[in-house]
Amino acid sequence: MNASFGAYLAIWFLTDLAGDLVQWWMAWRELRRRGLTHCLRPTLDPGNLEDGWPFALSVNANASLTTAWGPLARLLVGAMLTPAAAGLYRVASSLADAAQRPSDFLNKAFYPEVMRLDPTSKHPWRLMARAMILATGVSFVAMAIIAVVGKWLLLLLFGRDFMGAYDVMVVLLGVPLIAMVSFPLPAMLISVGRINVPLVANVVGIGAYVLAAFPLTQRFGLIGAGGAFLIGRIALVIVMGVALHREYRRLRRR
Repeated sequence: MNASFGAYLAIWFLTDLAGDLVQWWMAWRELRRRGLTHCLRPTLDPGNLEDGWPFALSVNANASLTTAWGPLARLLVGAMLTPAAAGLYRVASSLADAAQRPSDFLNKAFYPEVMRLDPTSKHPWRLMARAMILATGVSFVAMAIIAVVGKWLLLLLFGRDFMGAYDVMVVLLGVPLIAMVSFPLPAMLISVGRINVPLVANVVGIGAYVLAAFPLTQRFGLIGAGGAFLIGRIALVIVMGVALHREYRRLRRR
């Protein structure tokens, strides 16, 4: 419609905000239906929630770092290569992220279930193993589909000018595979009281990514940038996996 870029941003902001407001309205309506609207009184007192503030701060900081991975990667690619390369990287990461979406839904279902279970018993660990096996199978299917039809998707969605994103997209497909396999780890760590480990793992992962990004990008270009991102994600999972393994051995000795 030949509107300005500012109009585009305004439309994007308002529509995104509208979706969030609808969720808040639906939550308030459900609370009112159950007679629980009195629970919506804002307070800084965690009440009987043990370690409520440390938990809230750690989880929110971890969520902020998780959100920062994508923008940080694009900024680094644009700085080390070119703005055009950052555009290709963005396109490739968008398609790779599509294969990771099932892990987001699985995590939302897994977290409340595992929090109900006793970590000293075998039940949460068996649930974690089954969830990881299921997620791995789903991820392989999603990755295979994207790898096979990736070039066609790039051509259809973005045009021939973005076909150069295919190679780095193939590298980045390792990221959703790792995310799908490891999605139960943060919830399991929280369930055993290690609420800060996911945050520490995120910091370590970002540090590993930044350290690997410069040499690999200079040596291999856009593919190297994707490889560095993959290395960072692997480092993140290793930190969480090692910490959870230690907790498992500690709990089993009881």
